[in-house]
Amino acid sequence: MIVVICPGIHPPELTKAFGAALEGAIAVQASFDISAQAAAARALQLWLLPSEIAPYGPDLIRSYVLERWQQAELSSGFPTAWIGFSAGVVGAVAAARCWQRDGGEVTGLIAVDGWGVPLGDRFPRFRLGHDRFTAQSCEWLGASDGYFYCDPAVGHLELWRSPQQSSGHWQPNLKSPFDLDFGRLGNCQSIDAAQLLAQLLILLAQTQKLQP
Repeated sequence: MIVVICPGIHPPELTKAFGAALEGAIAVQASFDISAQAAAARALQLWLLPSEIAPYGPDLIRSYVLERWQQAELSSGFPTAWIGFSAGVVGAVAAARCWQRDGGEVTGLIAVDGWGVPLGDRFPRFRLGHDRFTAQSCEWLGASDGYFYCDPAVGHLELWRSPQQSSGHWQPNLKSPFDLDFGRLGNCQSIDAAQLLAQLLILLAQTQKLQP
């Protein structure tokens, strides 16, 4: 599964640090002796949006992904998941919708601190917030399929730069309209953001063509 990562407006070093932390968390999950989970983790490919592309521009994001897609000679049915941070949530949501509209498979979207951005309901969506207010107040725009908030709260950019050092609480939506098997994530628990992201991506990689 291709994971398209749309950062916000900030130094690109933060996104590189985020990518490294997420790769590390995925590697840990891949080392577990659970064959299906390990295989799904190893199959994940992270595509970080270059800093020269506006993170809020869905057409530019889509063009970048399509170019890489063609270079990799991937089939149209190859699954994607999308991660957006801050202003990048705007671009990630819009680009994912366009990708799905054009026949591509979108298994889900994860919004990191995308305060005030509606995520829609065309695919599974999750929210991560640097504090409780950010995560829970966004639920007023439409319940997600699960949300996480840092506790203790961390800075907005700190969550992106160091998700492995940002611990908090995960709350799944067990009434999600999608057929999601949360497994070990099925109960509210304490976890760090990098571990949660890795487990959510593995969940999405194992669950394709979801319908509400």
